[in-house]
Amino acid sequence: MKKIVFGFLSIVAIECQNPRPAVLSSKFEVPSGTIIIGLITQSGIYMAADSRSAIRGANKHDVVAYFDSVNKIHRLKQFTVGISGPGALGTRLIDYVVEDYNRSHEEDTSVLTTLKHFVAWVKKEYPNSLYPESDYLELIGAGYVSGRPQVVGLMGNREAVYYAGAIASDSDIFRYGNVFQNSTYPLQKRFEEWISVWVLRSQKEFTVGGPISVVQIAESNKQNWIQNHFHSKYTSNAKLYEDIKNDRIAIHYTVPHGKDTVLDVLRH
Repeated sequence: MKKIVFGFLSIVAIECQNPRPAVLSSKFEVPSGTIIIGLITQSGIYMAADSRSAIRGANKHDVVAYFDSVNKIHRLKQFTVGISGPGALGTRLIDYVVEDYNRSHEEDTSVLTTLKHFVAWVKKEYPNSLYPESDYLELIGAGYVSGRPQVVGLMGNREAVYYAGAIASDSDIFRYGNVFQNSTYPLQKRFEEWISVWVLRSQKEFTVGGPISVVQIAESNKQNWIQNHFHSKYTSNAKLYEDIKNDRIAIHYTVPHGKDTVLDVLRH
């Protein structure tokens, strides 16, 4: 095993034999329940994400309910991005925030620049004074630039660009990288096993889970979905509020009178 240090990043490269891809464990991480993994292999770039959305109460550390099948992997211009952090800015869900950006901006040749432009646009359209949650968007981007694959992390003023291995939204998952690397299952099943072991051992069941989305990114930057390409049916929290109020959505409550608490959160 060899250790490489790049500034604020401490990266451990775990050696393995082909065709299994190397995995890079990074200190670049985000304080969120979501898990997003970007992985470079000989057959393309892969991105995996859980699909659980947690609803927190007055204390932002307390999860009062969660539901699954939420989309966390998006197309950002010609690239692919996994977004961790708030599921909405104000009443506008992240899916539609990304769509608005895509309609109003030109493509850029750089994955990192595209992520930075998106964050700058969000700060302008959703200023912190009105949308304090906009400060907590964290991004994992992926794509090919001049035929070279890259996975990119952006959190605040911290950034990382890798041309081999993997990056994840929580570096703790790399403690269990052997689960992925030693598995003989198809790639999507290996992602599921890896994430499942990490969730159970880290006691993150309330904030990470649900069906795992997996997409392959080809050299043309085309997305080839392998499983669970979810599409949000909610354009705003108002529709989500009505569906929860009328029991039209499968939701799991973690506290007594959870439904009333969730509806109160969504009202505000």
